[in-house]
Order: sequence, then structure tokens, then C-alpha cells
Amino acid sequence: MINITCTSCKKVLSIDDAFAGGVCRCQFCGTIQTVPAKASSQKAAAGAAKGPKTLFENKARSATTGTGSGSGLDDLADVVQSSGLSDSRLRKQPPSPPPRATNLMPLLGLAAAVIIVLLVVVLVLLIRSSASPKTSSGPEPDSAIPDRSAPANLPNPAPSFCGAPIDSSVVVYVIDNGSSSADVLDPMESAMFKSIESLGSDRQFQILFWNPQTETYPTARQPAFAVKDNIDAASKRLQDVTAAGSTDPLASLQRAFADDPGQIMLITAKAGALDESLVDQVMKLRGPSKARIDCFAVNGVPGDKALAKIASATGGVFVPVSEAQLKGFAD
Repeated sequence: MINITCTSCKKVLSIDDAFAGGVCRCQFCGTIQTVPAKASSQKAAAGAAKGPKTLFENKARSATTGTGSGSGLDDLADVVQSSGLSDSRLRKQPPSPPPRATNLMPLLGLAAAVIIVLLVVVLVLLIRSSASPKTSSGPEPDSAIPDRSAPANLPNPAPSFCGAPIDSSVVVYVIDNGSSSADVLDPMESAMFKSIESLGSDRQFQILFWNPQTETYPTARQPAFAVKDNIDAASKRLQDVTAAGSTDPLASLQRAFADDPGQIMLITAKAGALDESLVDQVMKLRGPSKARIDCFAVNGVPGDKALAKIASATGGVFVPVSEAQLKGFAD
């Protein structure tokens, strides 16, 4: 066996004697090697460490013929060496991988999704901003629309009915619901409830009608305080009251005096048809009561006989009210 050292990877190769003087390929790196003659194999192995050698080693030509040693391998080596190919160019190198193609579709899809999400978020914010009421943390400019709502701490208007002041703690409303009041009964009731709302929660009220068969509020003898619940209950109970038939106030006034009110509001649309004898009858029913009777004549005249005398005799006031004025007090 012939031992040689690879000129490229420096590995020791064992070559069969049959290849002496020829060429071989390194089994480790693939470099073509020149196999020396057997006699000089040891010398070649020893000199491998001294420096690099050429890929092929020229053999001495025959002096007589001018040709090589006659080995075909020597001739092949001479051809390779004369071609100028280095050992590194003869090495078998793996081919370079083709350049990897970049797929931009996933990136473009992701960018499009992000843009869509941002647009949706902006749209939602704009919708919420336009739907929510605008608030201001600072004072409004002088050009802003002023707040026309009444301040919460303003007192209620002074208690009154159709312009007549009310200063008593208990008030009884006695309303004529006969046929003569058919056209004005609704504004009568509306003006009455406006008056009750002006009383305040510390005053009491009662509602009676000239027809004793008509519903009253409250049904008990005791008047009710003028709070919202009681006012709403009275409005609901009396919403179906109608005006019909012939009526007089005596039965209702008798019940009103029994509750010992401070003030009675007597209102009718037939003041001119009342007889003066009604004055004595009313004063008899009043007896020792201190109740003041304020009389209101719808479409009446200042010189009305019966109602004006009743008001004067009890310390009350007589107020003639036109239908237009009554509707004004009802609004």
C-alpha cells in the first residue's frame, strides 16, 4: 500500500500499489492527487508538511523518446496541469440554491385588515360624538342662548283664584255645575286646579258642586292637603263631571261651613238669575262661622245683586269674570 497526504485537506490516504505513478481522487474532499512511485511514497508523505505542492507532479520524460512514462494517467495529469485549472476549481461544490421568492400577498392582506379596523374605529367614534350631547366645562359666551327655565329656588306664585288672593289655611271651592254653566264648566275646573296648585303643601282644600249628587273631593269631611298626589287624585275623580239641570248652592254651602274653612270660593255663570233671598239663606247657614265667601260671576256685571251682597256681608270680594278672562286664568 502507498500512503500519501492529501494536498488540500491533509488527510492521509492509503492507495493500492497498482496506482503508483498515477492519479487518484481524495475520498474526503474529492481533490485529484498524484500517486507517487512506491519507492518515493515515504518521501512524499514526509514532505507534505513542508509546504503546498501543485495539483499534479510532472514525470520525467524519456530522454530518448521525448514522451511520458507511457502511463495513460500521466498523460491525463499533464493535460490537466497544462490547462491551468487549480485544485480548488476541480473540487466538487454543491450548487447554490435558487433565490427564494418573496410572497407579498400575506403582508398586503394584513395591512388591508389593519386599515379596515382603523376606519371602523374612527367611524364609531364619530357616531358617538355626534349622538352624545355637547357639554361645556367653562362659562357660556355672551352670544349663547340664555337658559329660560325658572330657577329651582323661586317661591310658588301667591295663592289666588281668578285674581282674588287666598290667605286662609283651608279653602273650599263651590262650583255651579247647572245647565247655565255648561259652556264654561271646563275652564271653571281648570282655573280651580290652577288655584289649588298655587296653595302649597301647607294649605288644605275641598271641592264641592252646586248639584249635591255630583262627585266631590275628598269624599270625607276632612279637607285634603294641596300636595301633588291629592291634586292628581282630585283631577282624576272629577274628570267626568258634567253641567246639567237646575241647581242652587245651599246644600253645598251647608257642607262647606261644617268643615269650618277660612275661605269659600263660590262661582257660577247664572249670577243675574239668582234671587236676593239667597243672601239671607246663606247668612243663616253660615251662623257663627268666620268663613269669608268670595263670589265670582262668569259674564256677570259689577252691580250683581245677590252675589255682591253675599260677598260684602261675609267680608269677601265680588269678582265679575268674562269668559275670556276665565280661560286666561285656566291656562
